[in-house]
Amino acid sequence: MGLKPGDAAYLLTGLREEVAKDLALALLAGRPSGEIDEQKEANDE
Repeated sequence: MGLKPGDAAYLLTGLREEVAKDLALALLAGRPSGEIDEQKEANDE
């Protein structure tokens, strides 16, 4: 494929970020919207 070690690290970082976002969205999808709003407010403080 012609990937260098730096290229692989860069791609892996992007993949980890996408997986983390998808996991967070999947976990939040099962929560009532009121809980999500309360969590956002707590994080803003």
